[in-house]
Amino acid sequence: MSGDAPGGGPALTRDQVRELMNSLESSAPALAALGVAQVVHALGAVGERLADPGDPLHQRALEQLVQQAEAPPEAARWLLDGMARDWTTRALQTLLEREFGDPTVLDRFMAAPSTDFPDRRRRALVVGRFGGVGVHISSGSVPGVSVTSMLRGLLVKSPVLLKPGRADVVLPRLFAAGLTEAAEHSTVARALADALAVLWWPGGQAPEIEGPVLEQAGYVVVYGDDETTRSVRSRVPGGTPVVDYPHRVS
Repeated sequence: MSGDAPGGGPALTRDQVRELMNSLESSAPALAALGVAQVVHALGAVGERLADPGDPLHQRALEQLVQQAEAPPEAARWLLDGMARDWTTRALQTLLEREFGDPTVLDRFMAAPSTDFPDRRRRALVVGRFGGVGVHISSGSVPGVSVTSMLRGLLVKSPVLLKPGRADVVLPRLFAAGLTEAAEHSTVARALADALAVLWWPGGQAPEIEGPVLEQAGYVVVYGDDETTRSVRSRVPGGTPVVDYPHRVS
């Protein structure tokens, strides 16, 4: 699914965007039913394809980075190798272990403190953190950065709509394509593919897309400079959580 970016198709109408968001919302139950180990394996398998010089997906990535992102061949190879090593099964497993200790907390209810009664414990499910569709917006120009954000959303079993930066469209689209290819023989990959959309639009200049996306977002993650993050925050409905990563935050 793409907007009118270099190498993309025509932009979607407001009704089509709403339909897309509704479809992503409806994917949540199947996504939540997956085991975290299944999610890691399915996402890691695509990452490993992108990291493998002998895989056609890797070769397509190099070609498109040169053609569409205008990266010199050696720079494209260096960039892809560096990024893809963080998307392998082992790397994703390590990420979850670092964040949660025991990644299986994403599969079960666990004891959590009660805000109203600090001495009591309640059961909570650590899935999708905020609920709803996670809208991940990147305005950066480094290819691959938005894939990492997208993967973090999927790892906690949250449907994701990703808007990559103008120069970062190639790798998110190819990762989504890899999931779609795997979905032909894997129900896990199918659930993940159904829960992901990569949609580009010119930030702040396409209200027919940005309006319904932000209106229906369960939460928003935005990468960019202070002006970008302020602009997005001003258009997100009150009560919708926004997590921003300005350029000074690594």
